Amino acid sequence: METESGAVLLRPIISTTHSLAEIFTGLSDRPEKMEKVEMTDQIDTADHILELERMNSRLLASGDVDKMMEYMAEDVKLLNPGMELLVGNHHEKEGLEAARDTEGLDMSFQPTGAEISSSGDMAFAYGEISMKLPDGSQQTEKYVTIWRKKHGKWQVVLQARNANE
Repeated sequence: METESGAVLLRPIISTTHSLAEIFTGLSDRPEKMEKVEMTDQIDTADHILELERMNSRLLASGDVDKMMEYMAEDVKLLNPGMELLVGNHHEKEGLEAARDTEGLDMSFQPTGAEISSSGDMAFAYGEISMKLPDGSQQTEKYVTIWRKKHGKWQVVLQARNANE
């Protein structure tokens, strides 16, 4: 597809139960607010996904890596800067525990947007990761997470990060 300016729009597809093209068509942007969000709530909106992301951010800040893993599929796909594809939440757990235990490393993330499929079982969120490294330097990354609802439970099935430098 081509825009008026002549730019070509691509629709990437991943081979899971849904393609990204399916996710991006019919997305919902309903403004409902959630007071308390649990991963099994029946009301699913983009705000719900953002609150799940914010909850994970708070868990990271508190160092509760085990609780964070409840929101990651066992076979999550991890696309980290400069690394091969990693499959399995144990890789994320090991990385987060090492980061938590590294003196002088301060890491946080802030979700900035989310959308949910019209079918209500897939969603994506994106945002920014900020890191203060032990040498005092700062590093910023962007991230995207793809969430899937299976058996009434939302979990991250893919996480991709991209360093700004």
